[in-house]
Amino acid sequence: MKKRNIAAGILSAAVLIMSAAGAFAASDEAVQAGADNGYIAPISLDLVEHRQLHYRQFRGTVKEITDYKAIEGAKFISVESSSGEPANIIADETTYVFGNEKIAAGSEITAYYDANAFMIMIYPPQYKAEVIVVENDSRNVKVDLFDEELVSADGSLKLMNISEVKDIVNEDGTAYEGDLKNKVLAAVYTISTKSIPAQTTPQKIVVLDKAADSDRQSEEKTDEAAVSVSGRDVFVYGEKIKAPAAFVSNSGVQMIPLRAAAEAMGYEVTWNGAERSVLLGSDIKFKVGEDSFAINGTEVKLAEASLIIDGRTFVPMGFFDTVK
Repeated sequence: MKKRNIAAGILSAAVLIMSAAGAFAASDEAVQAGADNGYIAPISLDLVEHRQLHYRQFRGTVKEITDYKAIEGAKFISVESSSGEPANIIADETTYVFGNEKIAAGSEITAYYDANAFMIMIYPPQYKAEVIVVENDSRNVKVDLFDEELVSADGSLKLMNISEVKDIVNEDGTAYEGDLKNKVLAAVYTISTKSIPAQTTPQKIVVLDKAADSDRQSEEKTDEAAVSVSGRDVFVYGEKIKAPAAFVSNSGVQMIPLRAAAEAMGYEVTWNGAERSVLLGSDIKFKVGEDSFAINGTEVKLAEASLIIDGRTFVPMGFFDTVK
């Protein structure tokens, strides 16, 4: 998978604001101009109801951007909605920044994240962005999985007159000539009907092969690290293990359940309740609440202190890169 330079696209900090996408309303006739019969096909309400979301989104204004310590090259974007609600967005090399536009303090952006991903209950909330769009008043962008009838997964938009769309490309800008059905698309448009779902003839479509990207990302992670995370699952040497859910701390560090991961790596884990310390094998030792550990008597710093939640010890993911 082609790596993306997130730092190059982000100048300063980012805060996202939740709101509905602002479409420019238009008459049905205006959107259908150029269609063979000038008639807008009615959409059954069944298409809008009982739909499983593919993405959720958070829209807001950029406030601050810092490095995300848990993933090399990733950014931790702090945002705030128009109603004053804060959120933190994680953007890494797999995040597609629409049009490779620059994100700076004051930019209004929308982050799209997996609607079915595990979310830890922290405040402000944190979202791993799959797509980020820098908003402007000249166009609308809808990012979603579009079905057989080219209706978005959330049931809000139907794409029409695809044969008239001249600009259909892949993420890298090369021409796309395949089927658009059941694909994740970024549709650019200016006007839409007032129907439910709204209907539009897009000006441009970018095909986002996020499912394939996700698979390749998992493969890359298992090659690079002893321990990796996908959603709520923890993987050791590429194999999913039974473990408490990993989470991201308030400072943006990925925290891993120690015992489950260490034992899967072959370590014997010993807990000393009096010292509140943990011993892995005979050479690796640390105390809960400290941001360092000792390996063969040499102190190693961690990105964040270990901690106990519901009787389970969690450590930064970088810990396992050192002890593998």
